[in-house]
Amino acid sequence: MTGKFHYAIGWDVGAWHCDKGASRDAICVLRYKGKGLPSLVGELWRGNLRDIINAHHGPDLLREMLKCCYAPSADRPLTITLAIDAPLGWPGSFTNLLAGVTENQVPETKGENPLLLRETERQLWERGFKPLSAVQDMIGSQSTKGLQFLHRAGFQCQHNGIWFLDQGPLLKAKAIETYPNPAKTAPVVKRVFSKLRRSALLKKLPSSASPDSKDALLCAIVAFLYDKNLQALEAPKEVPPPGEGWIWLPSKAKPRQKKTLRSKGTP
Repeated sequence: MTGKFHYAIGWDVGAWHCDKGASRDAICVLRYKGKGLPSLVGELWRGNLRDIINAHHGPDLLREMLKCCYAPSADRPLTITLAIDAPLGWPGSFTNLLAGVTENQVPETKGENPLLLRETERQLWERGFKPLSAVQDMIGSQSTKGLQFLHRAGFQCQHNGIWFLDQGPLLKAKAIETYPNPAKTAPVVKRVFSKLRRSALLKKLPSSASPDSKDALLCAIVAFLYDKNLQALEAPKEVPPPGEGWIWLPSKAKPRQKKTLRSKGTP
């Protein structure tokens, strides 16, 4: 058996029926070891993961994702960190409402509304970001797709919005939620991105590449940072409400004026 592979995977999630859409699923795989920076593995992939999600479950689902990018995965121990651009939780007040528990008062602004935004999104709003809502905006399909993938693969959400999959020495994986748009403003992400552009990725990611592919790369960089430089990311000060999750972003990410964090939703 060959040596262990450490993979950082970025997944920019498309809608369930994005087979011919302008916005589709995109995957990027980086490999790393020791203290060095990551390198691109295989190729960037873009398409619709729906059929793969339907056809596979358990660890095979992760391995099929790697196959999309021609990343080696057979007969070797794998350690994987997967960063996903899709809401991996819904507002607790919204899920309570479905059970018949109403809010006493609904705030005037969207940024404070617990029926529309999770705690992690409301905190980003206070910092000047404008995150979209899985309840109100056009990202519900992406959210259900990401969650379906995680549950079919066997991930369990344990704390701080981190999902874990432990298959013993052959496969250990974790998954987090991130937003690529603000992530790319952080100096630490820019450094890794610049290194990759100077290497093999330069030919694989031209300036005309789809936004999906670029976002998948940025997600993969966040996955790498989570595993190798966690202090560069903003962790929750308190445990997030159950079922809501957490958006992992570099602590030095900056909001962009008059732009939303997600490209797949409405303004």
